[in-house]
Amino acid sequence: MIDAIETAKAELKAVGTKINAYGTKKKRVEAQYYEHMMTARTQFGLNELSPDSFKKITNSVNASGSNKNIATIVWYITILELRKMFNKEAIEFPVVFDSPNNVETDNQKKYGLVQYITNKCDSGQLILSLLGFNEKDIEPDKQVHIITLTNDKYKLLDSESYELYKDLLDELCDAS
Repeated sequence: MIDAIETAKAELKAVGTKINAYGTKKKRVEAQYYEHMMTARTQFGLNELSPDSFKKITNSVNASGSNKNIATIVWYITILELRKMFNKEAIEFPVVFDSPNNVETDNQKKYGLVQYITNKCDSGQLILSLLGFNEKDIEPDKQVHIITLTNDKYKLLDSESYELYKDLLDELCDAS
């Protein structure tokens, strides 16, 4: 019986050590989260976002108007950066933004947001739809491969390709 108690105490101590290590790591993650979000808040003039909302990673971040879109993108990229920083073995999936400037913003924020996205998403594949931008307007700090689609509006997939892959698409859509 005494051996069982001693074994349980040792196991409890090991679990306590793991919990303390987790708490320390959580504090580091939250400190980095706060730092990244405050930097972006300043960069984009998101003064309506309270610094208190960045103290915990589980707090919600709320903005209004055109800043809502920017705050969401900043939050998302920050989460991806933290995931990469603290979990280096994690799979990196492509990051896709479909028209990140889908609300009216001033040109400084519009181009600043594209610059922010291209510079922060520095690994894996980034797919960025930039309606209303010219290639010369984008000046990332690294080499990027820009593909300009010249197809007619609502004609991304040509009829021949559609007919060729229609059955496969139907099969994938019906899969459970």
